[in-house]
Amino acid sequence: MTVLVSNTANYFETTLTSSVGPTDLVYPVNTTANGPTSPAYLEFNPDDPTKREIILCDSTFDATNFRSSAIGKRYLSGSAAASGLTHAIGTVVRCGPVSQHMVDLHDRVTDLDTRSVLKSGFVAKGDLMTATAAGITARFPVGANETVLEADSTTSLGWKSGTAKISKDLLTTKGDLIAATGSAVPARLAAGTDNHVLRAKAAAAAGVEYALVDANSLASTLSKGVIVADTTARDALTPYTGLAVVVKDNTLSEGIQIYNSANQWRRPWNLPWGQVATASTDLDVTSSGSFADFVSATVDIIAGRRYRYTLMTGVYSSVANDIVRVRVSTGANVDVCVPDVYDFDCQTLLTPITFICTETAATTALATTRKVRLLRAQGTGSVGLRADPATRVAVLHIDDVGPGGPPA
Repeated sequence: MTVLVSNTANYFETTLTSSVGPTDLVYPVNTTANGPTSPAYLEFNPDDPTKREIILCDSTFDATNFRSSAIGKRYLSGSAAASGLTHAIGTVVRCGPVSQHMVDLHDRVTDLDTRSVLKSGFVAKGDLMTATAAGITARFPVGANETVLEADSTTSLGWKSGTAKISKDLLTTKGDLIAATGSAVPARLAAGTDNHVLRAKAAAAAGVEYALVDANSLASTLSKGVIVADTTARDALTPYTGLAVVVKDNTLSEGIQIYNSANQWRRPWNLPWGQVATASTDLDVTSSGSFADFVSATVDIIAGRRYRYTLMTGVYSSVANDIVRVRVSTGANVDVCVPDVYDFDCQTLLTPITFICTETAATTALATTRKVRLLRAQGTGSVGLRADPATRVAVLHIDDVGPGGPPA
């Protein structure tokens, strides 16, 4: 049984442009235009009973050639011989009705009948028909809503209705998640606000929610610090010993700070903390035999830390060889350090100079005062520290240069 679907073309006829031997499978013709497409039965020498041959041309055709795929496609039933036929140039090639068309049609009908599925096998909307073995069909009943068809070689039908799947229509917006509100009950969880994080929340319908997480919880979970906008945000935290934060307020407070066992925010102890205060003045300050204040700054002084004071100013005297002495003192005029060059031989002209001295703090004093004072040591003129508004500003820098010992 061939079950072949062959093609025909009404009244098509052409002639060979080259002879065809007994075993040739290519048949040159004047044209294949308006002829049948492959596969097709063609008659060679149809009007000569001694040379007639029925050939199945089932390979690729082009504009001037018909072709067969194998020698078994030649010498079909109705041919003048079972082999050995030759067709000369000019031989007629015709497409007409042959018995093979009826045989193929019968085979196709028979095959359809043996393979057909009776419509009575379908008894409900959604039923499918499948095979339990070769040539044996059976009904596969429709599954429950939203279940899926899954291959399963262990079942008699080879298929089963699988577990219900979550519909993509549940998700409606960018960032949506799927969470369960109960056993086998999926629900949409909408995307949270920018910078919020997903966290467990037993009271929430889905058991989770988007929210801001406090620094204490986040740091404990991640074992690292958090970033805060300024010291106000830092002080709003619920800190614990060892919590590290990064302050990013573009002030002297910026940088890493750690909450210590004394309930204080401090920078890492073993590192220099850099500039902690600065002050400037454009005033003239003149001594008259006793120490006079020149410039002061408010600073947090921490016990055990070392502070470097740098004063950049100008020194002058109204007479030659006067001497000026400079001290760094507390707000109560208690000296905390004396620059290495504290006796400066003045000239009558303004002389730029930088005074530097260092203090190792014995006690902690927050928001305390550190100031520079001066004294004329000898001479009869007036001596002073000058910040000429027209040319310069006197500047005091206070820098933390590192620990002078362990934390107090």
